[in-house]
Amino acid sequence: MNYALANPDKFGIDPKKAAMAGCSGGGWIIVGAANMLAKANDLGKIKAMFIHTGMLSNSTGSLTKEQLKPYDTDYMGDPAGNTSMY
Repeated sequence: MNYALANPDKFGIDPKKAAMAGCSGGGWIIVGAANMLAKANDLGKIKAMFIHTGMLSNSTGSLTKEQLKPYDTDYMGDPAGNTSMY
């Protein structure tokens, strides 16, 4: 991130409006980058972070069907999709 901010013309960015976004593994990468920036006291360079990652727990696997809500069992119209993510 520091490299991109130091070379804004090369990347076509405005360093005063820097944001990071990541989905799935990319979400974890930007969390790691944010952690590194925070340790260097540089996190203020980032104005926003958009993180979309999977859940960290498969706790729904141990619950009975009666204990689950519809959103726990039905992923975008695919009931098997939710449990396959774990």
